[in-house]
Amino acid sequence: MPKGLILPYVIEDSRKGHPFTREMEAAVLLALAHGGKRRPIIPLSGPETLEFIMKALYPIWAVPWDDRSIIIDGLNLSSDKLTRLEIPDVKAFTEEIMRGSRSPKSYVNVLRRGLKKFWNPLSPVEVSVEGFIGDVHFLEELCEVLRGKGIRGARFEETLAPIPPKVDLKDARERAERFTWESRIVKSHVAALRYAVKVLEGETARFRERVKRETEHLTRVYAEKIASAREAAEKRIRDLRKRMDAELKKTEKAYTKIIKEALKRRESLEKTVRRLEGAIETYLERRESSRRKGSKRGVKYWDGKVKKYRRMLSEAKSDLREVERLVREINWEMEKRLDSVKDGYRSLIAQEAEKVNALEACM
Repeated sequence: MPKGLILPYVIEDSRKGHPFTREMEAAVLLALAHGGKRRPIIPLSGPETLEFIMKALYPIWAVPWDDRSIIIDGLNLSSDKLTRLEIPDVKAFTEEIMRGSRSPKSYVNVLRRGLKKFWNPLSPVEVSVEGFIGDVHFLEELCEVLRGKGIRGARFEETLAPIPPKVDLKDARERAERFTWESRIVKSHVAALRYAVKVLEGETARFRERVKRETEHLTRVYAEKIASAREAAEKRIRDLRKRMDAELKKTEKAYTKIIKEALKRRESLEKTVRRLEGAIETYLERRESSRRKGSKRGVKYWDGKVKKYRRMLSEAKSDLREVERLVREINWEMEKRLDSVKDGYRSLIAQEAEKVNALEACM
């Protein structure tokens, strides 16, 4: 290498806050070179040359990876951490979905267990890859250099050799393999999750179709059952109403007969009371007539008659009150019995209607 001072490389940097002109950058570099070199009191040779080491001279390894490359730092100054998430056993979950979809209950249970398993936060896994360069800005600048866009006024000469790497090709490949291994794990996880989603979507579609068919089948079956049950219930209701009407008539007829007999008895007693009251008035008049005539025997006779008929009248009135009480009691008992019959049959009719309503509610 020609005698001179090696300075930092000069290249465009997208992170630069304020753009420099070429003159400004050259002045900074020359000032840095002048301030950092050792200057003898008496010059021992001719003019010194000032050279720049470009980024293209920095030793890096580019390990092929599909249609791209993995960049490894040849000086082992860089390192990076890869972070991925550790997912649950997707294969077991997928197999469980396929087995559980045979019945609605087991399928729902599988989905609940899967939801609980995947709902929890996934654990991160950090893997350190030494020498791996993942800085986006550096990679973009490297692409510009390799395409010849980032070199400013530089010349490639045979004397400008790359810096010797500290990481050999074998180490670079091993480090790249570590990255590709983690990449394959991530791709495997992604593929497994996509396959699980595909299986889940397929099984869910089949499950919905099965539920639809079963629903349609049950709808037809229940429609037939409901129609048959409604017809049978309506027939039983008609029979119950006929039986109710017949029993009401029978009950009312029985009580009416008793009431008629009681009314006849009351009418007979009323006549007896009127006859006794008339006889007592007659006997009182005759007793008064005998008293005016001065016939003690006549007064005594008619007085006995009055007392006798008054006892008979009291008994007749007592019997009449008892018959009237019996008529009221029979009427009340008849109404109570009729209401009981109606309530009993109404309950049976409501039960028949409820059977149909229960079947319709299952639809």
